[in-house]
This record gives sequence, structure tokens and C-alpha cells, in this order.
Amino acid sequence: YSELMWLFNAENVADAYIQHSGKAPAGINKVITLPNKSDSFHPYSKNAIVFSAGWMDSDKERIFSRVKENCKNLKIGYLVYDTILANEDTSCYYQKEHQVKFLKYIKWISSACDFIIFGGEVAKADTLKLQRKMNWRSPPGSSVQFGTDITKKAAEADENKILDSLNVKGSFILTVGTLEPRKN
Repeated sequence: YSELMWLFNAENVADAYIQHSGKAPAGINKVITLPNKSDSFHPYSKNAIVFSAGWMDSDKERIFSRVKENCKNLKIGYLVYDTILANEDTSCYYQKEHQVKFLKYIKWISSACDFIIFGGEVAKADTLKLQRKMNWRSPPGSSVQFGTDITKKAAEADENKILDSLNVKGSFILTVGTLEPRKN
């Protein structure tokens, strides 16, 4: 808790976080007392497993790299649900800077993660193809089947029938990408 007082005591939490992450725009002169960046505080214990189902741009990769330096037995897994920004057929729809950032993201996952969960067999095949092409490491991984178009209202739906119709047996992970209609 004490390691986060810089954030909790900040007049503006957003400004404090932006300054702490090093992403403050030029000209921002707010004085915020930040912790020593060489200090490593984290909630992980020996042999912990971290699974991230987020997206790039949150700076978590830098944080996980620092934590892993200090917690050698920490295992990190990431979800790669698609490679649309790096795929030869679809990357043309995205800005070049986003493509470059995504490639750095997948490269980090390839080098730093202990396992990868893929958003289906296509994401797995595309990621493995990219890793071979770029001569990157391919951590062990497994694909999961994501949902489908479920159009019934929750009150009308029978969960067991829906899961049976999707051939879902046992525990599963449900993720939602963005608010884009094509993804939800």
C-alpha cells in the first residue's frame, strides 16, 4: 500500500500516472513525488503465474519485465486473440505505426512469456507463422475456442444448452475485445 501513496495522494490521479509512466507531454510541469523506479514492489510470490488478457499500450510489458527480473520463478502467460495488425491480408487497414507497435508487442510476448493462450486455431497458426518468419522464440501455447453469435436474451437462454451446442465442456474463458459490432 505504501508504495502506491504517490498515486493515492496525487491531486490528479491521471496526471500522476502519466508522469510516472514517462508519457507526460512536453511542457507538463506538475510536481509529483514518485517512487524510486529501481524499487520493485509487486504482489507476486515465488512460483506465481500471471495471465494477461489485455492489449498493448498499457505499459504492462515493461512492468512485467521488471518484476520477472526480481522474481525469477514468475511465469507469465499472454492471450493473443488475433494477429490482424501483422497479418499480410489485413495489416493494410491499419496505420503503419500501429503495425510496428504490434510487432514489438508480439516480439516481447515471444521472448518474455512462458506460455501463450491463442484466441482459436487461426490466431495460433498466424502467430506461429509470424514467429518463424521473424525468427522469434515460440513459447508453448494452446488455443481456446471463443464464443459465437448468441442472440437470445439472458432470461430466455439456458446456459447448459448453449454451452452444449458450442461443445464447451468444463471451465472456459470469456473475453470481449472492443465495442466494435464485428467483434461482439
